[in-house]
Amino acid sequence: MSLGGEIALALRLLARDWRAGELTLVAIAVVVAVASVTTVGFFADRVNQALSRQANQLLGADLVVSADRPLDAQFAAEAERRGLRVTRMLRFPSMAAANEQNVLAEIKVVSAGYPQRGELRIADTLYGPDRRAAAIPAAGTVWVDDKLYTRLQLQPGDAVEVGQSRFPVGAIITQEPDSAVGFINAGPRVMLNEADLAATGLVQVGSRIRYRVQVAGAAGAVDAYRDWVAARLTPGQRVESIQDARPEIRSALQRAEQFLSLAALLSVVLAAVAIALAARRFLQRHLDACAMMRCHGASQGKVVRLYVLQFIALGCLASLAGCAAGLLAQHVLALWLGSLVTVELPGAGPRPAVHGFVTGLALLLGFALPPLLALGRVSTLRVLRRDIGAPGGMGLLGYALGATVIGALVIWKAGDLRLGSLVFGGFALAMLVAGVTAWGVIVAVSRLRSVGVSWRFGIANLRRRRFASVLQVVALGIGVMALLTLTIIRGELLQLWKASLPPDAPNRFIVNIQQEQIPALNRFFAEQRITMPEVYPMVRARLTRINERPVASADYADDRARRLVDREFNLSWATRLQRDNLLVAGRWWESSRSAATSFRWRTASHVRSTSSWAMC
Repeated sequence: MSLGGEIALALRLLARDWRAGELTLVAIAVVVAVASVTTVGFFADRVNQALSRQANQLLGADLVVSADRPLDAQFAAEAERRGLRVTRMLRFPSMAAANEQNVLAEIKVVSAGYPQRGELRIADTLYGPDRRAAAIPAAGTVWVDDKLYTRLQLQPGDAVEVGQSRFPVGAIITQEPDSAVGFINAGPRVMLNEADLAATGLVQVGSRIRYRVQVAGAAGAVDAYRDWVAARLTPGQRVESIQDARPEIRSALQRAEQFLSLAALLSVVLAAVAIALAARRFLQRHLDACAMMRCHGASQGKVVRLYVLQFIALGCLASLAGCAAGLLAQHVLALWLGSLVTVELPGAGPRPAVHGFVTGLALLLGFALPPLLALGRVSTLRVLRRDIGAPGGMGLLGYALGATVIGALVIWKAGDLRLGSLVFGGFALAMLVAGVTAWGVIVAVSRLRSVGVSWRFGIANLRRRRFASVLQVVALGIGVMALLTLTIIRGELLQLWKASLPPDAPNRFIVNIQQEQIPALNRFFAEQRITMPEVYPMVRARLTRINERPVASADYADDRARRLVDREFNLSWATRLQRDNLLVAGRWWESSRSAATSFRWRTASHVRSTSSWAMC
């Protein structure tokens, strides 16, 4: 029989077994597993595509040079010399006040030409029709977003106090580049013309300001300028392009996709349990048919090929159905998250469907192939002797192949060899514990004698099929364990998050207090009959040495470590140990004089700093 004839016969056998209900459980298991995997994959792929399409809007330019202190004028001058468009921007948190209310807002100070990429849209009234902004806010006015407008209960013609100045609200921002990506909302924002910055008096020692030079132009000129900038960066300065825009968002998305993919593997594990049990049942119910085919001249290879082709066809159909279900489910998920997802998500690409299809076929064949291979070795004597059971010798191969498939899927979806190995090791340990426990229980109940007839028959059946009974207990136990693990982890994460804040944690914090402002705060608390909170010194410092060894971001391979080395830290000091601090090594300094001397020496030698005060 030709290959085409074998495929046709395999499809006829598939239709017959489907009508008989032999393959319903297997098909449902594959559909559920593939749908779970593709739902996560489709949605993550759409969000990744949205990030890639809006990368330049996340920056508002083609390239950004940023720092936590004023940038040297050479960066802007060199960009202009190369024919690139240049704009400047400052971002920092500060209070905005109006109508006897105040809100912590993000102040964005921009120069003419902003934004170079993306679109800035404004409206004249709250929730009114918007339009594309032709310029930045006029000098002497500010633009605010809808969150600030509503929280300060502003009305048309009202003014907002920013620092030492009051500015009338000229427009309401409805869309803004280089802000948080659409489904991650930023805080209230105020946009200010750079000509008005000095009048606010907000740029002082200790102010948390991020300085940015934004450039745009031809791709070749931008790349050359980036190479020029990279050779001149100092600690605290960094250069960003659309390729590495918003690494924290991409990192968060990758971690969320990783967690959801591992959670989706719960359905894969449960599907593996169902397929393993159904495949054993399929083997038992097709022994007679295989024996008849062998008697009519079918070789072992032909019998195996017929059933393998049958299961491949079943796997393809079930995987396609699972991909369709996953595509529909991610659309429902996007609609459900409609209040958070304010950007238009592009259509999903084919890669998640390919991953789901491969997962379905690997899962099905990994757990069904050993029983199918065993069907090819059914003895022809079974036609005369029904007591001849299923061929042996494939048990260890089946278990090893199934474990290999599950392990490969776990590591693949984890995206990390160590994490995937830990997850798979946890499952393997749970299977071992469940198997030993089940074996011990069966041995123990086998010794019971003073039980009823029904119990004796049941126990005898377990004892005769001890290995198969242990296998079923382990399979079901690992599925239940996966469900309970996911539930427990979810509850523990929520509980740990709630318990992370002590009951006496402060409700309000005041930061960036200047030395001359402390007496006024003391009078305010005295008038309100509130005990003056403790004031702590705060210093902006940068790590430059560890044990006299210079530290540079190039010494670290991890992106997060490099960013931590380059950034400035908020540090404090004290002459006495606080109640919530624990000294784990060394000894506390003996006097305030030695403490101050030690701190000042290290400040002069190891950090560059500006000081302010904070209270809570």
